[in-house]
Amino acid sequence: MRFSPVLTVALGAALLAACGGDSNNPSDNTAPAAAFTVACSDLACTFTDGSTDADGSIASRSWDFGDQTAAVTETNPDHTFGSANTYTVTLTVTDNEGATNAATKQVKVPNLPPTASFTSECSDLVCTFTDHSSDGDGTVASYDWDFGDGSSHVTTQAASRTFAAAGTYTVSLSVRDDGGASGSTTNDVTVTAPAAGGLKASFDVSCTSLDCTITNTTTGTGSVVTWDWDFGDGSPHSNVQNPPPVHYDITTLTTFTITLVVTSDGATSQATKQVTPTPAASLTCGDVACTLGLDQAATVVVTLTSRDCEAHGNTFVITAPVVDTLFTDGCFADVNSPFTLNGGAAFPAGTQLDAEVLTGVAGAQNPKLRVTGTFADGWTLEFDDGFVGPGEPDFNDLVITVKATPE
Repeated sequence: MRFSPVLTVALGAALLAACGGDSNNPSDNTAPAAAFTVACSDLACTFTDGSTDADGSIASRSWDFGDQTAAVTETNPDHTFGSANTYTVTLTVTDNEGATNAATKQVKVPNLPPTASFTSECSDLVCTFTDHSSDGDGTVASYDWDFGDGSSHVTTQAASRTFAAAGTYTVSLSVRDDGGASGSTTNDVTVTAPAAGGLKASFDVSCTSLDCTITNTTTGTGSVVTWDWDFGDGSPHSNVQNPPPVHYDITTLTTFTITLVVTSDGATSQATKQVTPTPAASLTCGDVACTLGLDQAATVVVTLTSRDCEAHGNTFVITAPVVDTLFTDGCFADVNSPFTLNGGAAFPAGTQLDAEVLTGVAGAQNPKLRVTGTFADGWTLEFDDGFVGPGEPDFNDLVITVKATPE
């Protein structure tokens, strides 16, 4: 009996189908089902993969966060967006036989409100106000000053006001960011009526870490009866013309009002300035204060290995067992320049090294200096200067290595 070639081909195809298809073309593989959930806190979001594969396993993942950053392949990634917006996030999964599937969600990242902040300085009835406001995910777009005396509001970033009469006024600053969110703060200022003739109180002040240096710049002529300095921290007043440097004993960022009252020829003149001393960032090992212990007598070399910051004034200091300021402008210091401690002489075994960094970021809330490593391998010190913004804290503003070489 002869078979038709057409019939033979048809029967062959039917048999292949009955046996599960062509082994070189696994058409019976079920594609995976991509799925994920997301939870956000401010700009930081956590993504949790919920993908499944009915007849195999998920072999790989690719996350596209919709913000032009590189895709990642982690199972449950964390991602910090650069600004408030609605982002199209896509998860693409591939199973163990090469089939793919994708899931997409619109992720709304909320706009962080700006933080309003300012300091003041006054001489008699005249006050100037300095803005220190910030916005973690954008920029401050507008300002509104209310001086608390019924006068017209001012909408410039810096402001000044000559009050009509002596008294205490509650000054408020309201700011709005480029995303429309707002923030506000208030601050009381006390002003005095100007003296007729005599001296006009004034002074300059500069602070490094917790120590502030005050220079009396009072002008005019007259016989001074008293100088009265109030440093704003509850310490005793000073009655000398130029007080010694003031040390503020604080562990968190705090604003103090320094007041000078000059009595001259029966009249008084008053000047005030607000200062915000910044506690230094000290070494922490796993969030616990620590020192670098020398197991053996050793020479020590410190090197700034990298920097990624723009603030002037980031200062690195070895505070024990000797005080040695290694650089005062770390964001602009030379990278890979070694500093040899103790003039190159070895420290004895058991020496404990301590260090701190003073941030150059005005109004920084929480600068941190963390350390990893060992005596044998050397230590790495990572500093975050407290700048607030997308991706912060990043602990890469200054990266410093400390290497001990046994004698």
